[in-house]
Amino acid sequence: MNLDKLHNMESDYFPISQQEEEELNRLKITYKWRDSCMRQLLDFRNCQVDNYWTSMYACRGLKKAWLECQIERERNIIAKENIQPVSESRRFNPSN
Repeated sequence: MNLDKLHNMESDYFPISQQEEEELNRLKITYKWRDSCMRQLLDFRNCQVDNYWTSMYACRGLKKAWLECQIERERNIIAKENIQPVSESRRFNPSN
């Protein structure tokens, strides 16, 4: 893999505070999801925890916001790298 491509993907990961680190660990969010959409994912996962039995309905707006952020992030990476996008059906969704 080209190191420039790896650098562009890694530049999407931001430093986080100790409080955010603890929250990410509590929600079991791994490093690969700690990108520029991390805050939307935190909101979504917190909603799932707070609304365990009704999270499918209560959190759908937050899930949509996180997924839209991920799609926009992928588009930006693709635009920078001129690579082929992954089809919608092949994307991994950690909440399923």
